[in-house]
Amino acid sequence: MLVKAMRTVPCPRDAVWSYLVDPHQLVRLNANSTGPLDLAPGGPLRVGQLWREILNTPVGSQEIRTTVTKVDPAAGCIELEGEGDSGLHVSGRIEITEVTAGRTAVTLANDVTLPMPILAGFLRGPLQSGTEDALERLAVALRATSESS
Repeated sequence: MLVKAMRTVPCPRDAVWSYLVDPHQLVRLNANSTGPLDLAPGGPLRVGQLWREILNTPVGSQEIRTTVTKVDPAAGCIELEGEGDSGLHVSGRIEITEVTAGRTAVTLANDVTLPMPILAGFLRGPLQSGTEDALERLAVALRATSESS
């Protein structure tokens, strides 16, 4: 089940990328994150980093262990893989594209595989809302950052 959302933020591509490759900022995009497990203080996001987050759904909560699998500055993308205890799997991709000078589109896509496909109907709405909420938190944070500079 693919869940996708896009927002355009009033910030240059480089500022958006710098924000996204700060592991502590990326983890904060998920309101339910329990935090980084192996993030180097002040270091950039790197392949192999791992954190935990809690996915709250109408059928219960589940801890997801998420790993960074790709960081490509030239393409403006970050890829993530997450596994839950019940067999849930999430492949995530964050992609940024400069729209015009000072405006950047940010796309967040999560491909979710469920152990029981029948749950897709129950989870599509909450997963879509969570994806859109994460992008809104990013947009708010980036606006605040650009206004303070």
